[in-house]
Parts: sequence; structure tokens; C-alpha cells
Amino acid sequence: MFSLSLLTIPLSLTRKQRLSLVLGNHYLYTIIMTENEYFEQRLTDQIDWFDRKSSANKKMFMRLRATEIGLALTIPFLAGYVPMFNEPITLVIGLSSILVAGIASILTLYKFQENWIEYRTLSEALKYEKFLYLTKAGIYKNSGTFPDFVERIEGILSKENAKWSAQNTSEKQEEPVNLPE
Repeated sequence: MFSLSLLTIPLSLTRKQRLSLVLGNHYLYTIIMTENEYFEQRLTDQIDWFDRKSSANKKMFMRLRATEIGLALTIPFLAGYVPMFNEPITLVIGLSSILVAGIASILTLYKFQENWIEYRTLSEALKYEKFLYLTKAGIYKNSGTFPDFVERIEGILSKENAKWSAQNTSEKQEEPVNLPE
């Protein structure tokens, strides 16, 4: 049998002191983050993650799309040389066609463009809220408290998580099930 004790930890202690106090005595409590801790550990981390993912998806989309366009443009050009070189050119045309179709399928499957735009939008929305709060502008002008700010940020992140979960759940449900006859 075990018991849980609730303890109020003073915020004057450092985070390390608060954690050692809790872990040392096995207390259960809600960690209250300061504004700086929230900005560093949650908000900045999320903005950086969305920025990195946006950039990676943009680079991959641009590379694959440029390759697809380049290959697609060479097919009609090479088709003009079929009467002169016959077999080697038809092989190159066939391989180029397969690669174009494969790249188009990869772009559709992994949704690099959609992810790039979605991640960039989320990153900018988080930055927007951050700067409104820091400058006490917009909705934070009169009663802009830190808990209001946190609620709005977590609301943005929660919507994204719900959207991601719904998207992945619907994709799994769309997969055909092969039943034995």
C-alpha cells in the first residue's frame, strides 16, 4: 500500500530544488511553471520544432517537385530521338516515366507541401501570440494575464494534436482489410 501526499512548493525555490524536494520525499504535486520556464521549455521548443519541420518538408517538396518537373520535361525531348537511337532512348523514356509517377506518388503520400504550409502556419501563430503577449497588445492589452496566454497557446497546440489524431485515425480506417474467403 502506498499513500500520496500533496505539498505546496514555494516558487521562490529553483526548479531543481523543487524537483529534488518532490522526488526526495515522493510527493505528488502539480509543477507550476514560471513565465520564463514556460517560454523556454514549452513555447520556444514548440516554435523551433514547427520551424524545423516546416523547413525540412519545404526542402523535400522542392527537391522532389524539381526532379519530377525535370524528368517530365526530358520525356518529350527524348521521344524525338527514338527514330535515331531506338532501344536506348525508349529505355530512358520508360525509366523517366516510372520515376515521374513514383515521385508524384511519394509527394501525394507524404504530403510534404501540406505539412510545410501547416507547420509554418502553426509556427507563425505561436510567434504571433508570443509577441502580442510580450508587447501587451491585442487581447492582452487590458487583462493580458499569463494564464490567459498559456490557455491560448495550449489551445493552438491542442487543435493541432486533435487534427493530427483525427487525420491518422481516418487514414487507418481507410486501409482495406483483406478477409480470407
